[in-house]
Amino acid sequence: MISALAFAAGLSLSPVVGCARAFRTPSRPISISNSGAAQRVLVTDGLAPAALDALAAGGADVTSRSLTEDELCAGALAAYDAVIIRSATTLRADALSAGAAGRLRVVGRAGVGVDNIDVAGAHASGVTVVNTPSASTASVVEMTLALLFAAARNLPAADRGLRSGEWLKPPARGEITRDYP
Repeated sequence: MISALAFAAGLSLSPVVGCARAFRTPSRPISISNSGAAQRVLVTDGLAPAALDALAAGGADVTSRSLTEDELCAGALAAYDAVIIRSATTLRADALSAGAAGRLRVVGRAGVGVDNIDVAGAHASGVTVVNTPSASTASVVEMTLALLFAAARNLPAADRGLRSGEWLKPPARGEITRDYP
Protein backbone atom coordinates (compact mmCIF):
# COMPACT_ATOMS: atom_id res chain seq x y z
CA MET A 1 0.00 0.00 0.00
CA ILE A 2 2.61 2.53 0.99
CA SER A 3 4.37 1.74 -2.28
CA ALA A 4 1.65 3.75 -4.06
CA LEU A 5 3.72 6.79 -3.06
CA ALA A 6 6.66 5.37 -4.95
CA PHE A 7 4.60 4.43 -8.00
CA ALA A 8 3.03 7.90 -8.08
CA ALA A 9 6.46 9.49 -8.10
CA GLY A 10 8.13 6.81 -10.23
CA LEU A 11 10.47 5.91 -7.39
CA SER A 12 11.43 2.86 -5.39
CA LEU A 13 11.12 2.61 -1.63
CA SER A 14 13.95 1.42 0.59
CA PRO A 15 13.50 0.28 4.16
CA VAL A 16 15.83 1.95 6.61
CA VAL A 17 17.72 -0.79 8.42
CA GLY A 18 19.00 -0.24 11.94
CA CYS A 19 20.30 2.96 13.40
CA ALA A 20 23.16 3.29 10.92
CA ARG A 21 20.63 4.31 8.24
CA ALA A 22 21.85 1.71 5.79
CA PHE A 23 19.60 1.36 2.76
CA ARG A 24 18.70 -1.79 0.88
CA THR A 25 16.18 -2.88 -1.71
CA PRO A 26 13.21 -4.61 -0.08
CA SER A 27 13.15 -8.36 -0.64
CA ARG A 28 9.35 -8.38 -0.35
CA PRO A 29 6.64 -5.72 -0.41
CA ILE A 30 6.04 -3.90 2.83
CA SER A 31 2.54 -4.59 4.06
CA ILE A 32 0.47 -2.51 6.42
CA SER A 33 -2.62 -4.62 6.00
CA ASN A 34 -5.12 -4.65 8.84
CA SER A 35 -7.49 -7.50 8.00
CA GLY A 36 -8.97 -6.05 4.83
CA ALA A 37 -10.12 -2.77 6.36
CA ALA A 38 -9.28 0.44 4.53
CA GLN A 39 -5.76 1.50 5.36
CA ARG A 40 -5.60 4.95 6.90
CA VAL A 41 -2.68 7.06 5.67
CA LEU A 42 -1.77 10.45 7.09
CA VAL A 43 0.20 12.89 4.93
CA THR A 44 1.60 15.63 7.15
CA ASP A 45 3.69 17.82 4.86
CA GLY A 46 1.77 17.71 1.61
CA LEU A 47 2.35 15.68 -1.53
CA ALA A 48 1.67 16.18 -5.21
CA PRO A 49 -1.99 15.62 -6.11
CA ALA A 50 -0.95 12.67 -8.30
CA ALA A 51 0.63 10.95 -5.29
CA LEU A 52 -2.46 11.53 -3.15
CA ASP A 53 -4.64 10.20 -5.99
CA ALA A 54 -2.44 7.11 -6.31
CA LEU A 55 -2.78 6.39 -2.60
CA ALA A 56 -6.56 6.78 -2.77
CA ALA A 57 -6.72 4.62 -5.92
CA GLY A 58 -4.83 1.95 -3.99
CA GLY A 59 -7.69 1.84 -1.49
CA ALA A 60 -6.25 4.06 1.23
CA ASP A 61 -8.26 6.46 3.32
CA VAL A 62 -5.92 9.46 2.93
CA THR A 63 -5.87 12.39 5.33
CA SER A 64 -3.65 15.36 4.55
CA ARG A 65 -2.99 17.68 7.49
CA SER A 66 -0.22 19.02 9.68
CA LEU A 67 0.19 17.98 13.30
CA THR A 68 1.81 19.87 16.15
CA GLU A 69 4.49 18.30 18.30
CA ASP A 70 1.95 18.04 21.14
CA GLU A 71 -0.55 16.21 18.91
CA LEU A 72 2.15 13.79 17.78
CA CYS A 73 3.22 13.02 21.35
CA ALA A 74 -0.41 12.65 22.45
CA GLY A 75 -0.82 9.71 20.07
CA ALA A 76 -2.41 11.31 16.99
CA LEU A 77 -0.55 8.80 14.79
CA ALA A 78 -2.25 5.86 16.53
CA ALA A 79 -5.33 6.29 14.33
CA TYR A 80 -3.31 5.70 11.13
CA ASP A 81 -1.67 2.64 9.58
CA ALA A 82 0.98 4.78 7.88
CA VAL A 83 2.24 8.33 7.93
CA ILE A 84 4.02 10.01 5.03
CA ILE A 85 6.21 12.96 5.92
CA ARG A 86 8.62 15.28 4.19
CA SER A 87 11.10 17.58 5.91
CA ALA A 88 8.73 19.75 7.96
CA THR A 89 7.61 16.99 10.36
CA THR A 90 9.96 15.55 12.97
CA LEU A 91 9.04 12.17 14.43
CA ARG A 92 10.62 11.51 17.83
CA ALA A 93 10.63 8.18 19.63
CA ASP A 94 7.76 9.17 21.95
CA ALA A 95 5.50 10.07 19.02
CA LEU A 96 6.37 6.82 17.24
CA SER A 97 5.80 4.76 20.38
CA ALA A 98 2.42 6.41 20.95
CA GLY A 99 1.49 5.76 17.32
CA ALA A 100 2.61 2.14 17.46
CA ALA A 101 0.36 1.58 20.48
CA GLY A 102 -2.47 1.99 17.97
CA ARG A 103 -2.43 1.23 14.24
CA LEU A 104 0.85 2.83 13.09
CA ARG A 105 3.11 0.36 11.27
CA VAL A 106 4.94 2.37 8.58
CA VAL A 107 6.56 5.79 8.32
CA GLY A 108 7.25 6.84 4.75
CA ARG A 109 9.71 9.66 4.14
CA ALA A 110 8.94 11.32 0.82
CA GLY A 111 12.54 12.27 0.21
CA VAL A 112 16.11 11.16 0.61
CA GLY A 113 17.14 11.56 4.25
CA VAL A 114 15.61 10.28 7.44
CA ASP A 115 17.31 12.70 9.81
CA ASN A 116 13.91 13.95 11.00
CA ILE A 117 12.84 10.45 12.10
CA ASP A 118 14.10 8.68 15.21
CA VAL A 119 14.90 5.46 13.33
CA ALA A 120 16.02 3.59 16.46
CA GLY A 121 12.82 4.62 18.24
CA ALA A 122 10.74 3.48 15.27
CA HIS A 123 12.41 0.08 15.17
CA ALA A 124 12.05 -0.29 18.94
CA SER A 125 8.31 0.35 18.53
CA GLY A 126 7.98 -2.09 15.62
CA VAL A 127 7.44 0.66 13.05
CA THR A 128 9.06 0.24 9.63
CA VAL A 129 10.72 3.35 8.19
CA VAL A 130 10.99 3.69 4.41
CA ASN A 131 12.22 6.49 2.22
CA THR A 132 12.58 7.36 -1.46
CA PRO A 133 16.36 7.62 -1.91
CA SER A 134 16.23 8.53 -5.58
CA ALA A 135 13.52 11.17 -5.14
CA SER A 136 15.63 14.20 -5.92
CA THR A 137 18.09 12.71 -8.42
CA ALA A 138 16.59 14.36 -11.51
CA SER A 139 16.30 17.74 -9.77
CA VAL A 140 19.90 17.60 -8.56
CA VAL A 141 21.17 16.72 -12.04
CA GLU A 142 19.11 19.53 -13.61
CA MET A 143 20.43 22.06 -11.09
CA THR A 144 24.02 20.89 -11.58
CA LEU A 145 23.77 21.28 -15.35
CA ALA A 146 22.10 24.69 -15.02
CA LEU A 147 24.89 25.92 -12.73
CA LEU A 148 27.57 24.55 -15.06
CA PHE A 149 26.04 26.39 -18.04
CA ALA A 150 25.63 29.56 -15.97
CA ALA A 151 29.31 29.41 -15.01
CA ALA A 152 30.39 28.68 -18.60
CA ARG A 153 28.47 31.74 -19.87
CA ASN A 154 29.51 34.05 -16.99
CA LEU A 155 25.87 34.62 -16.10
CA PRO A 156 26.48 35.70 -12.48
CA ALA A 157 28.68 38.60 -13.68
CA ALA A 158 26.20 39.49 -16.42
CA ASP A 159 23.36 39.48 -13.89
CA ARG A 160 25.25 41.78 -11.52
CA GLY A 161 26.03 44.14 -14.40
CA LEU A 162 22.44 44.22 -15.61
CA ARG A 163 21.15 44.91 -12.10
CA SER A 164 23.57 47.85 -11.85
CA GLY A 165 22.40 49.20 -15.22
CA GLU A 166 25.19 47.88 -17.46
CA TRP A 167 24.80 45.58 -20.46
CA LEU A 168 27.89 43.34 -20.31
CA LYS A 169 27.41 41.41 -23.53
CA PRO A 170 31.06 40.53 -24.33
CA PRO A 171 31.89 39.14 -20.85
CA ALA A 172 28.62 37.18 -20.87
CA ARG A 173 29.59 35.29 -24.00
CA GLY A 174 31.62 32.93 -21.88
CA GLU A 175 33.05 29.75 -23.32
CA ILE A 176 31.71 28.28 -26.52
CA THR A 177 30.47 24.78 -25.74
CA ARG A 178 30.36 23.60 -29.36
CA ASP A 179 32.32 24.44 -32.49
CA TYR A 180 30.06 25.50 -35.34
CA PRO A 181 31.17 25.40 -39.00
